Amino acid sequence: MRERLTNLLRTLLDSSASSLSDLGKQFNVTTKTIRNEIQVLNEVLAEKSLPLFDIKRGVAYNHISTQQRHSLSDVLDFDSISQGALTPEQRAVYLLLDLLQATQPVYLVDEQEKMQISKSSMDSDLRNLRADLAKYNLTLTTSPKLGAQIEGNERSIRTMFGDVLTRQHALVTLIAQQLIASGMYVDKMKEVFTKQDVTYIRDLLLRCFPKGALATNDMYSQQVTVLLIIWLHRVRSGHYVKDDEATVDLNKENAKFLNELIQHYDLKIDVGSELGYVGFLINSFNRRGAIDLDDWVKAQIFSVALIDHMETEIGFPFSKNEKLFEELYNHMTALFKRLSQHVKVVNPLRKTIQQGYGPIYDAIDRFFKTGRYQLTMSDDEKAFLAMYFSATQAEDRQRQDYQYQAAVVCNFGTATGRVLAAKLEERFNIDVLAVLSTSEVGILRKLPVSLVFKTVDMPIDKIPSLKVNPIPSEVDLTRVAAFLKKHTTLTKYEGRTLDPTRLFRTVLDVLKTHQVTVDKRLLADLQAAFKENHVEINEREVQPMLKDLINDHQIQLQQKADDWEDAIRISAKPLLDEDYITKNYIQAMIDSVKKFGPYIVIGPAIALAHARPEDGTKKLGVTITTLAKPINFGNPDNDPVKIIFCLAAIDNYSHLNVMKAIVQLINDQQKVDQLAQQTDVQTFKNILFNEKTSKETI
Repeated sequence: MRERLTNLLRTLLDSSASSLSDLGKQFNVTTKTIRNEIQVLNEVLAEKSLPLFDIKRGVAYNHISTQQRHSLSDVLDFDSISQGALTPEQRAVYLLLDLLQATQPVYLVDEQEKMQISKSSMDSDLRNLRADLAKYNLTLTTSPKLGAQIEGNERSIRTMFGDVLTRQHALVTLIAQQLIASGMYVDKMKEVFTKQDVTYIRDLLLRCFPKGALATNDMYSQQVTVLLIIWLHRVRSGHYVKDDEATVDLNKENAKFLNELIQHYDLKIDVGSELGYVGFLINSFNRRGAIDLDDWVKAQIFSVALIDHMETEIGFPFSKNEKLFEELYNHMTALFKRLSQHVKVVNPLRKTIQQGYGPIYDAIDRFFKTGRYQLTMSDDEKAFLAMYFSATQAEDRQRQDYQYQAAVVCNFGTATGRVLAAKLEERFNIDVLAVLSTSEVGILRKLPVSLVFKTVDMPIDKIPSLKVNPIPSEVDLTRVAAFLKKHTTLTKYEGRTLDPTRLFRTVLDVLKTHQVTVDKRLLADLQAAFKENHVEINEREVQPMLKDLINDHQIQLQQKADDWEDAIRISAKPLLDEDYITKNYIQAMIDSVKKFGPYIVIGPAIALAHARPEDGTKKLGVTITTLAKPINFGNPDNDPVKIIFCLAAIDNYSHLNVMKAIVQLINDQQKVDQLAQQTDVQTFKNILFNEKTSKETI
C-alpha cells in the first residue's frame, strides 16, 4: 500500500491531468481503487494545507506548485496512512475531542490504549498539550475519580477548542460535507461533529441569516458551525460562562436562531450570559444593522486609513471605489467585534494569498505593524483584507469587450469569488454577472448566464460548469481556455459601455484644471444635469471634500471650554444655529462618550464628536474648533485635545472625504500643532487645505 501510494503521488505530480483509467492500467487496479487512493492522498494534503487533487469526469487534476511539490517528501508519511497511526498533533486533537464530548470520566490510560502508543509517547504528548493549554491560562488535571479534565475560565476553554479545531483541515472538509474518507482520526471527528448536527446548524444559520456574511461566505458559516457545536457540547455537560462574562446582545434574527436551537436540542439554559455568548458568536462573523458608536468610528477610521495607506503603497486609486469602502467597513465592524472577544477566524487560502498577492498582503501587514494604526492582527485576517484590495484592483484594470456571460459560485466568500471573477474577466472575454455562494445556486436560473465557474464540486443543472481553484493557477487558466473553446456557441457580444461616474470625475478634474471652484451648489447642479440627460452616477463615489462642506462660520478658533462636555457643545453650536442638527444631537454626542468612554479622541490632540443620524441630523455638515486651552477627555494615549471636528452624518458614506481629511491630519502632527495655534480663519484654511502639504483634492 505504501509503495503504491508513493508511486501514485509521483505519477499525479508529473502531470497537470491524469486519466483514472490509465492510472488503473498502470498500477493494475480498478478505477474505483485509484479514486479511493487519491482520496487518501487528499486527506493528507488537506492536513498539510496543500491543494487537493481534483477528479472531474474520469480525470485527476493536479494543482500543486513546483515549490509545494519539493516539500512533499519531507511532510508526507505514508506509513502512517497505511497503518492508521496518528501524528503527535493528531493525537492531541483526538484527546481534546474526547474531552469535549465526554459525559463520563476520560482516563489517560484508556486514551493511550485507543491510540496504541507507548507510555513515553503519551507522556511527551501530554507535556506538549499542557504547554499549549498554558497559553490560554488553562491546565490539564487528572484524578482517579474525575479522570482528565481541562480547568480554567470557561470562555478560555471554548476559545482554545475553537482555535485548535477550526485549523484542522479534515474537520473543515467534514463541516463542508465533502469528507468521505474514514479512519481513526476522521471517525473521531465524525463522532463529535455528527452529520445530523452539522446539517441542522448550517441549515438553521442559512434560514435565520439569509443576508450577510454567513449566507455569502462558506468559510464563515463553517467556522461558526464548529464553534456552535463546541458550545453545544459544553452546555450539555453543564459548563457555562459566568453571568458577568457576556452581555446579552440579541437582535431579532439572533433571538430566532437561539430559540430554534434550544428547542431542537431541548436545552435547559437558565444562564443569561449563554444567550449573550451565542449572540456574540453570530455577530463576530455576521455583523449587521446598528453597531455601537465606538465600533462605528473605529471601523470608519481604520477603513479610510487603510485605503489611503494602500493607495500610497501600491500606487493604485483605491479611494475612488465606493464598493471597496463599503466591503471594508462591513468587514471591519465584525473584525473589531472578533478581536474584542478573542475570536479567531481561519482563512484556508492564506498561504495562497500571501504568495499570489504578495505586494498587497505585505502592504497590509506593514499598515498594522507600523505607524499610528498598530494592531495585533492574525495573518488569516490580513489575508481576508488583501482579497478586497486584490479584487478591486483586478476589476478596475480589466476593460475588455465581453463575450461570455457567466457566474461564479464560490464557497470561500464573495471577496474571494470576486478575485476569481476579476481574474477570469482580465484573462478572457468573460462578463461575470454574479458572484454567488453555494447556498445561492438557485438564483442561477434567473440570470442570463451561459457558463458557471465554481470553486466546489457540486452539480449545476442545465448550465455548463467548470471547477477551478479560487486563486486560479496557470493549470486552471489553461483548462478555462479549453472550456471556453468547447462552448464557443454560447458567446454573446457586448460592446464597451460608458462609466457615468468616471465621466463625472473627469468633468470635475477638467474644471479644477481651469481653476473653477467646485462647491456644494455646483456639485449638485452637475449631478442634476447628468440626471436630466439620463446619465445616472453613483453619488456615493462623488462626495464633497471637507473644504466644499465647511464655511467660515463653521471654523471656530481659540475657543474657551470648561471641560470636554462644554467643548462638544461649543463645537456643535454652528451646526445647531444653521439647522444642521437638533439639540438632541448634542446631548447624544455627550451621552455616547459617557457610555463608551473617550473613543472620539481618534488621534493625538484630535477628537471627532458625532452621534447617530437618527439622533438629530438634518443634513450633512461639519465644524472645526480649536481650543485656547487643550482639554483632557480621558484618553491617556491621545489627550489633551486641541482640535475638535463635529460631524453631522446622514449615512455611512456621504462624509467619507471628511474622514479621509481627518485621517491625513492625524498623520501630520506638525500640521496639527500649527493649526492649533492659528487665530485667523483664512490663515487656518490656507494651512489646512494647502494642496502642497495635503492630499486634499476636489
